[in-house]
Amino acid sequence: MAQNEIHSFNVTRGSRTYFFDINKSMSGDLYLKISESKKTDAGFEHHRLMIFEEDVTVFAGIFQKSVEHLKSLKVKKPIRSGSQKRS
Repeated sequence: MAQNEIHSFNVTRGSRTYFFDINKSMSGDLYLKISESKKTDAGFEHHRLMIFEEDVTVFAGIFQKSVEHLKSLKVKKPIRSGSQKRS
């Protein structure tokens, strides 16, 4: 762990790994750093988002609402029948 890193969680799904790190800034402020590392043909692609302590509760609420909305929009895939008659 890096010197300013307090705690870290990660999860790998396919070619992507997500990191959820709790860090402390040089001024002592806590923040959550969410990172994505994706394996590509050229190596790895990285994306990061930092949410500071004073915003984390609002961020978590909006994130949860977004997840619920995403799940409600998910369309069920049609069931394919094994055999169909042809004329």
